Amino acid sequence: MLTVSVIPTSRRLAAVDLLNASHNCDVIELCLDHLIKEPNVGKLVHSVNKPMIISCRTPEEGGVFHGTADERVHLLRMAIVAEPAYVEIDASIASSIPRYGKTQRVVSVRGLRWSSDEWESAYQAAANQDADYVKLVTEAHTLEEAWPLLKLLTKKHTVPIIPVVEGEMSLMFSLLARKYGSPWIYAALEPGRESFPGQPSVWDLRDIYFIEDINHETHFVGMIGFELTREQVAQTLNRAYQSRGHGQRCLPFVIGEDHSRLDSQLKALKITSLIVGSGKATAMFGFAQHLEEVAGLSKYCDLLVSTDDGWHGYNFIWRSALRGLEDFLNQDQQDQRPLNRRTVLVVGATGLAQAVAIGIQRRKGLLTLSSPDEKEGRSLAEMYDCRFVPFRAIYETLADVVILADEEISSGTGRNELSPSYFRPGMVVLDMTRLPWLSELGEGALEHQSKVVQTREIFFDLIRAWFKATTGDRLEQEDVRKLWDEAA
Repeated sequence: MLTVSVIPTSRRLAAVDLLNASHNCDVIELCLDHLIKEPNVGKLVHSVNKPMIISCRTPEEGGVFHGTADERVHLLRMAIVAEPAYVEIDASIASSIPRYGKTQRVVSVRGLRWSSDEWESAYQAAANQDADYVKLVTEAHTLEEAWPLLKLLTKKHTVPIIPVVEGEMSLMFSLLARKYGSPWIYAALEPGRESFPGQPSVWDLRDIYFIEDINHETHFVGMIGFELTREQVAQTLNRAYQSRGHGQRCLPFVIGEDHSRLDSQLKALKITSLIVGSGKATAMFGFAQHLEEVAGLSKYCDLLVSTDDGWHGYNFIWRSALRGLEDFLNQDQQDQRPLNRRTVLVVGATGLAQAVAIGIQRRKGLLTLSSPDEKEGRSLAEMYDCRFVPFRAIYETLADVVILADEEISSGTGRNELSPSYFRPGMVVLDMTRLPWLSELGEGALEHQSKVVQTREIFFDLIRAWFKATTGDRLEQEDVRKLWDEAA
């Protein structure tokens, strides 16, 4: 079930918000702590035909109630008399509020950076306070921080657990809570109306992550390292999974720098595949025990798959990039090897730049490297036995094709910047720095009448590769294009 938290400041707004929420959820939480005047709870509880949770939290518990403890207990007792479906009571005052009528008790506990044992102890103490449900609340921004509570969630308990995680791990917890049978999931009615930081909206959970499809049999595909494209990639893949009858669903999350326990954590969650965005593709190189050739050479993995002998790392972006570039070059004339003997300048010394450079050489292009990091750039040029151009001399270097592969290089005239005046009419430019969109430099190339490769198609080809790797099924480029545009 989805629960929308309503946080009105006036009784008049409360009635409107409750009505709006009732059309978009299964249960409504009415937060009394935001109301300026004492409300007529009985009138509000029966104003909509949906089960309601009544809560009143202090700032220490994530709310804004500033009255005394006795005043809060009195307000909650009066609310229970109206017989809402549920009342939320934090563990510190649970003994002061007896059970009344048919109202079920949600005893809540808030903790921060607790160990698994501390969460287990807090759960047992809350469950023993005549609880029908135990709500456990924390803040977490990485999988490592969330793990102690997540570990508790995966176990079976006599009193059901409702986990709430504030921060960057909120979405992951919401999806996992659904899989592990949490009675309900908290969601914002719409973006901008969150009751805590990081809370996903009803639209996020239903339309992007298909939360109603998730159950104990769902196989999650982990997503890490995505920033600008996370929602659209997830929605595109989830729609493809659903339309083809596959049980996979995307599970985005954040990991820290320490990967020492990541393998055991993913095994516990039964996650056997990770699709990796550009933000983490280099960092995840060291996580894999086995690397296909280009992933090993470039130290850049955009897919990780777990098998009996460990995690295998793959690099798909070089194939997608080369396929898109060659298709673009073949628009004017058909050539089985359109890059053969063409001069190609790859700008950057990143893992992405290395992956593309490997592909250029495999297609017999004449490779040149340039990078603001001259030491690293020269080292890579020696490794690939190709020409290196110092970044300051790039304006004196002409090429048939220019590939931008370092997102740190921005448009400008500074030391580590590249001026769009470098681009020439007719020059072919592939901007890989902000897939699937063009960066400011890519836009500058267009303004200077360069021939700019459609990066959307490259990114769609990468999505096709992820889909096939996680399902064994095949998507056509047109299928991805349609799904992506629907998700936009």
